[in-house]
Formats: sequence, structure tokens, C-alpha cells
Amino acid sequence: MIHQAFVTPNEPGGTRHFEFLRHMVKKGHQATVVTSNLSYLTGKSAGSSGRLFKEENQEGIRIIRLYTIPTLHRSFVWRVVSFIGFMLLSTIAAFRVRKIDLVMGTSPPIFQAVSALLASLRHRVPFLLEIRDLWPEFAIDMGVLKNRILILLSRWLEKDLYRFSDRRRWNQDRLDHLKELLRKGDYSEDT
Repeated sequence: MIHQAFVTPNEPGGTRHFEFLRHMVKKGHQATVVTSNLSYLTGKSAGSSGRLFKEENQEGIRIIRLYTIPTLHRSFVWRVVSFIGFMLLSTIAAFRVRKIDLVMGTSPPIFQAVSALLASLRHRVPFLLEIRDLWPEFAIDMGVLKNRILILLSRWLEKDLYRFSDRRRWNQDRLDHLKELLRKGDYSEDT
């Protein structure tokens, strides 16, 4: 799993992904998550003490923490810089992981899903895309993303991630925007 905002029980925030991976480990699977060394909520270090890569294990889950530029709580531009930095390092880290059967990427931020897609292509395994919120629509609707070229590029990236994912899962029962994209692209609808 590649998830920049992954949270363990001793960190602030929702632990849904930790619980999911812990459940998978209890069922006999191995789980590795590539994540940031910064807490998404606080911006404070959650581990790695300045190193590019730090590995730990919690309840059977292998956690690879990556140095992330500490700019999440600045402007939108700085947040994107942090996301892109994580995307680059997480791609390198995911390429180094061995014995992979599936790569799961989650969005937003959409850039970590790009890392997951690249890792799945590199390892020649299926790519599961989890959509937790609509991006870039959310950024556009909030008035954060206004540049027409960036909007077009963002929508292109979104559609290609849906197209290249082997499976898709979303948290809300009904996301009409996604279903319309899937319908137009003649892709299968997954749950």
C-alpha cells in the first residue's frame, strides 16, 4: 500500500488503513505500507529522524517511512510540492519492495496513486485504486485549483488512473462522477 497519510494507533487521525492491513496480516497475508515520516494532521515527525527511508514493524505490518518535505500546512503550492516529493520517493521505495502480489494506492492525494500504478507496472502485479474523495473535482469546487491547464492535466491524470487500475474501490456508496467516467470509458465498475 502506498499512503502518504497512513496512521498507526499511536498517531492522531483515522486508523482505517492500519486496521485493514492488520486484518489482512491476521488472515495470513504479508502487508507493507510506504508512508510519510510526517503526520498529515499535525505536520510533526511520525518517525525516521531525518533519514530518507526508515523501516519499522507494527503488529506484523511492515512500515516504510519516507522523508517528506515538511510543507503540508503551508500554501496549496507547497502542499503539492510535498505530494510530488513523496510521489518520487515512494516510487523508489516501492520498486525496492520484494514479493508483491498486489499494489494498492489511495487518493487523494492523487500523486500517491501514480506511485502505486508505477509500482504495479514495475512488479507486474494488479493495481487496486481506492478513491476516498473526488480529485481534482474537490480542489476545483473549493476554488483551490483554478488554472485551466492544470485542471485539464489533473482530469487527464484522474481518468488514466481509473483506466489503468485493475480494480477500483471507493468509500462512498454512490459517486456519480466516478461512475460516469467508468461508463464513458467502458471500464468495469468495481466496489
